[in-house]
Amino acid sequence: MQKRRIEVEPWSTEWAARYAEARVALERVWPEARAWHHIGSTAVQGLSAKPTIDILVVLPRGIDVEARHPRMAELSYDCRGECLDAPQPGMPGRFYFVLRDGSVHRVHVHVVHEGHFEIELLLGVRDYLRGNADARARYGALKTSLARANRYDNFGYMRGKDAAVRELVEAARDWQRTLNAAIAGEEAS
Repeated sequence: MQKRRIEVEPWSTEWAARYAEARVALERVWPEARAWHHIGSTAVQGLSAKPTIDILVVLPRGIDVEARHPRMAELSYDCRGECLDAPQPGMPGRFYFVLRDGSVHRVHVHVVHEGHFEIELLLGVRDYLRGNADARARYGALKTSLARANRYDNFGYMRGKDAAVRELVEAARDWQRTLNAAIAGEEAS
């Protein structure tokens, strides 16, 4: 298998269409999904990104995710499970699927049950970046630089983003608290 090349590209309108196309196929596997979200950098207009579409599927509790592996495999997704033993470990309760075209990752699907802690985190960072041009520009520049420095090293690329992602998570939480306080203040008036 050809080694995966890390490429970061300027944001493209094509990414929203690719999300919609992937979702249509996935809805046949997960018809009971409570929510669908385009997440990650390709979901943030103006943010440079690896052109891999990330999709978050939120299911009601009690759905056996692993029982759907054969249906995901029929759509050519690699069923990776929770990836708890991976070099860059996944999260308990988040199931991961990859659609590849050779060594190119086209779509990543993250499946969680309602109430999973990552839902708020993933949506919070996405929404914070959508609303903050300076943070978006800094993060895009970092990703572009890391892709050049780690052309064939995805783990080096991901590790290089760790500190920035932690900062984005905290900034997104602060931003959300400020929004919630403003909303609460308006409702109290």
